[in-house]
Amino acid sequence: MKSLKTLVITIHLVLLYSCQDDWLKRCEDDNSKQVDFKDLRIEGIRECVLQNIDNSSKEVNKKLDNRDDLEKHLNCSYEGLEYEFDFEEYFILTGKFSHHQCAGLMGHTVFICNSKLVYQVNIVQLDCQAFETVYYGVLVPRIYQDLSVVFDVQFDTSL
Repeated sequence: MKSLKTLVITIHLVLLYSCQDDWLKRCEDDNSKQVDFKDLRIEGIRECVLQNIDNSSKEVNKKLDNRDDLEKHLNCSYEGLEYEFDFEEYFILTGKFSHHQCAGLMGHTVFICNSKLVYQVNIVQLDCQAFETVYYGVLVPRIYQDLSVVFDVQFDTSL
């Protein structure tokens, strides 16, 4: 199990070294720690959609700390059903990325690097000609609430 964590962290570091800010490039195994999280894509919900944001922006990211933030910025209802989030245990990191061509979420992860909580999102361009908005989000344990958050959204056009 420890070697799997080391492998995951090593992969992150390789990705980080390629195109990130200097402080993130210096993230090493001793400074990096994987964080367990829950995906916002709950069974029965295709995705949660950001609302009351600047839709003209290519990328928008939000940290939602409480029910008021949730009601203002995130719609996670599906066919009239509302989903409950436990803000005593979790907070939400979420965002959207708009692209002039089809795109999809390849994966995301949360880790601590140099005392900052990093939410790394990997989006890939797909082979079709349609405007696309990719929504992403995770529930993060509240024990990380006081850390500064860095949204690291990476977009790959190579596929």
